[in-house]
Amino acid sequence: MGRFFSSDNPVIGFLGEIVDLIILELLWFVFCIPIVTIGASTSAFYYAVNKVIRKKKGNVTQEFMRGFKEGFKNASLIWVAVLVIELVCGYGMLCTLPALPGGSAVGFLSLLFLLVAVFTFFYLMTAMAVNARFQNKTGATMKNALIIMFANPQIMIFQLVMSVLMGVIFTFLTVTVIFWPMIYVLLLTYILEPVFFRYMTPEEQLAEEEDKFYADK
Repeated sequence: MGRFFSSDNPVIGFLGEIVDLIILELLWFVFCIPIVTIGASTSAFYYAVNKVIRKKKGNVTQEFMRGFKEGFKNASLIWVAVLVIELVCGYGMLCTLPALPGGSAVGFLSLLFLLVAVFTFFYLMTAMAVNARFQNKTGATMKNALIIMFANPQIMIFQLVMSVLMGVIFTFLTVTVIFWPMIYVLLLTYILEPVFFRYMTPEEQLAEEEDKFYADK
């Protein structure tokens, strides 16, 4: 019986990771409540999922708080910029959507606003991940995230597929919405981490291969 509940048991290990993911999602949600901290909370979410769940290092609460503190400034500034764009797109859609059924050119602008809003969301998630993994100034983080997105189309394809899938499943099983943030971020690490590896310095790549990238973080 004791052997079954051992941390070496793969079933217990898997259940432990599920619990850790739930805790991280709760932390992410709580720290998103002030609205202005959504960016920092999302960056910390990615940081902790990658470090604790993927790399098996550290404690979920401690690493989330570490990621939140270290990435707060950049993530907050990027989030505010993204929020402004999303609000403009939302207002634009609100004004132009009524004209769409009539085939008016103004109505088709609503589709443009929608595309920009969707792309901006994908960009936000990528930028938060870049912020979690690399220490740069805000401008450099924003630029690097944009370059990485355009140079690696699989990032946008993945996020588009996940968004559509979430929408379809949500239509039939509304309750599943509570699981999507942690699933989304976890799967996103599998897409982004191989990409990020190519942008690391030789020293960082060696540390990553030796599983020491987070040793001093």
